[in-house]
Amino acid sequence: NLGFGTDYGNTLFWFSKKQFDKKTRVIIIGDAENGGDEVGDDYLFEVKEKCKCIYWLNPVKEEKWDKNFNNYKIYCKEVFECNNLKQLENIIKKIWGTNPGGDTRILRVNMANIRKKIEQDTSNPVYIITETGIGYRMPC
Repeated sequence: NLGFGTDYGNTLFWFSKKQFDKKTRVIIIGDAENGGDEVGDDYLFEVKEKCKCIYWLNPVKEEKWDKNFNNYKIYCKEVFECNNLKQLENIIKKIWGTNPGGDTRILRVNMANIRKKIEQDTSNPVYIITETGIGYRMPC
C-alpha cells in the first residue's frame, strides 16, 4: 500500500460476484479507509442479500474510524475493533460461540482457515502474523 487506501469500490464489486448461500458468514478485515473513486456500499448490499450475515473487523481504533465506514456498517450484522489477539478471541467466541468441549485448538484452526482465504502464501503471512508465545497480530 502506498498510503492511498484500499479501493473498496473495486474490491467489493469483485466480491459481490462471488457465490454465497444463506449459511455463509462473511468476515471482512480492513480499516475501511477508501482510496478508490467509489465507496462500493451498493456492492456490499449485494453480498448481504446473498449470505447469512457480514461481520467487519477493523484494525483501527474505533475513535479513528473513517467517516465512510458508516456506509459499510449499515450492512453488517456487527463491526468490531480488532487489533490484538484478545479482541480476536472474543470476536470468534461471539460469532461462533464457545466450544463446549473446551477444545483449545479452535483459535488455531480458525486462524488457519482465515489465512487460507486472505494470504497469498500461508507459510509467509502478511496480514495475520504469529507472535510465538503471545498470539496473533494484524499489522496496521
